[in-house]
Amino acid sequence: MIVALIKGGEAFTDEYAKQDEVHNQINEVSSKVQRFPDFTVSWWINPRMLIIKREGIMIPLEKELIELGYENTLKTTKRKMEKRYLETTTIAPLLGKELADIYVDWDFDKDKSVIAYTFN
Repeated sequence: MIVALIKGGEAFTDEYAKQDEVHNQINEVSSKVQRFPDFTVSWWINPRMLIIKREGIMIPLEKELIELGYENTLKTTKRKMEKRYLETTTIAPLLGKELADIYVDWDFDKDKSVIAYTFN
């Protein structure tokens, strides 16, 4: 999965039904794995794909691990851990969808993360 965010790309952030509940669940997962995001936004790419962008989620320990050269280890660990938590949310049933997969990635330099939910 390749996700590219362009400056000003938030033009696609039209509100959708249950958006606040989706953000609440994402923010709760974020606070368990790292910290409560400074900013969360989401939008539908198409009826099968929901993109969620978070900013301001890194804790000082993560920043220090990156500075010490453990970026790959941190990314692998966060991906596994966060995906496990994301799979326990009720986002798919909340949206009336069947979950196909979840993709998570981070831009550590900008302290941003993107989650892509794909549905059947």
